[in-house]
Amino acid sequence: MPVYVFAEVQEMLWEIMKVTQREFKLFKAECLRYQKMLNLMDWVISITKNDLDGSLGRCTTRAANRVANISLCNVWPSGEGKSKGVELIAAHEMTHLFLATLSFLGECRYVTDSEIDLENERLAVVLERVLVRVK
Repeated sequence: MPVYVFAEVQEMLWEIMKVTQREFKLFKAECLRYQKMLNLMDWVISITKNDLDGSLGRCTTRAANRVANISLCNVWPSGEGKSKGVELIAAHEMTHLFLATLSFLGECRYVTDSEIDLENERLAVVLERVLVRVK
């Protein structure tokens, strides 16, 4: 199927079903919960609701400054379970934030092995705590 046909079909599926203030508050609360759970308290996070052009969520970061914007799309496809979906989008975008420093290091032209090892260990320690808690 050509891309332009897919885009037309996708547009038809996106009815204007606004995210409510209650759903946005849930998204924000979930993001903050994951911030604590994933030990991301050294990040300054802005949580917004925007038109994301076909995406339900987005995480943009400036890893060197530990600043991030987590966005929830302000419209939702019809037929989706929004409350559960909002929770999943929060988890997904916060996972991107959790991995942001490792991604940043991978993009750096000059990075030492010790910087990568240190970040890898930091991620392992946090995931270890989260996974043991889930048991």
